[in-house]
Amino acid sequence: MIVEWNPFHNGHAYLIQELRGRQPNTVIIAIMSGNYVQRGQAALLSKWQRTEVALKNGCDLVVELPFWYAVQPADLFAKGAVGCLHALGCQQLAFGSELEDFAPYQELAQWVSDHEEIVALKQQNEAFHANNYGKSSISLLADLVAEVPELRHLKIDFTDNSNVLLAYSYAKANAKYQTPMSLTAIKRQGSQHRDDDMRPGANYASSTSIRKALLEDQIDCRQLDRLMPKAMVEKLELVNYDSSWSALYPLLRYKILSESRQKLADYYQVYEGIEKNLIEAARKETCYADFLNQVTNKKWSKYRIQRALLMIFLGVSDQEMQDHLKKRQPLYLLGTNARGRNYLKGLEITDPSSYAMINRVGKEESKAWPLWIRVDEIYQRIVMKSKGSQLFAHPPIML
Repeated sequence: MIVEWNPFHNGHAYLIQELRGRQPNTVIIAIMSGNYVQRGQAALLSKWQRTEVALKNGCDLVVELPFWYAVQPADLFAKGAVGCLHALGCQQLAFGSELEDFAPYQELAQWVSDHEEIVALKQQNEAFHANNYGKSSISLLADLVAEVPELRHLKIDFTDNSNVLLAYSYAKANAKYQTPMSLTAIKRQGSQHRDDDMRPGANYASSTSIRKALLEDQIDCRQLDRLMPKAMVEKLELVNYDSSWSALYPLLRYKILSESRQKLADYYQVYEGIEKNLIEAARKETCYADFLNQVTNKKWSKYRIQRALLMIFLGVSDQEMQDHLKKRQPLYLLGTNARGRNYLKGLEITDPSSYAMINRVGKEESKAWPLWIRVDEIYQRIVMKSKGSQLFAHPPIML
């Protein structure tokens, strides 16, 4: 599984239970984003807290998706996560989806993977770059299905199917492997991935709506206990910090206003002159919501902007990001149960020159991946306001 669990809710628990019911003896492995997530945000709870809840709810093994893949647009996020699963010897990738029949999307992903030159030429069309990237990507796929004879039989619809779109990215990354994993789509329960609203009395809600209730509406987590496992509610009850951009905005604003435009443009994902808009908005707006509203447009969506802001906040230059993407990748063990430990005993990493299994972080790891160390320390000191460590001397959680 490829997950964020931000936070872990009943829909996530259902997916694990459904998998266990279908395949009682399977080892359920999760590649999980760490302390920062794909939408350009600090996670609601630390990776350790989320790992413990997942293990208590049926997951067998949790491995961290490296930061430099966790905070990327969908295709690069998927490439990193799928690569980690292959390295861990996974034979099947399961995911929640609005649709159970994922076969047409898998066929499309395979065709796109096999015909990259044709797709690249289509992407170069000026109209493709002129609009919102996400919507244009969907339009591109729709055009391919309509125009390519061997694809015309496919019934494809990404409209309002955010999980299907993300799963398509997984399928495309998976198709590049000589022995791809089998794909299993499990019908999603309740709200969609991006739904902001909760349905009264429902037992399922999206992570987005739960975060909104907790961070924006200031609803006590105990009032949401019908939506999340008890272990997650208990973790949330102990949280005494605010990981939202609204809370972090004063620090972000200071950094934007104290650095030169040229320096801002050196940060990863800050390009096309967007730094000028960020500076102007930071000068005017004291509230994060107003600031974000000033800088978003058709081309720069909310989450695209937030990923750029996260790079500024954490001080991640384009060069530093590219360097870490090229390195041997750490497969950092966050937690496991007895079934997971059994699996690890017989595990041989499929590509040891590209991946390294890490159980503990010390001096050697801090030299190899300094970006990883820095961003987790910022999460610990600035977001959590804690003196502990997210990495050093932190053993994997064992249940």
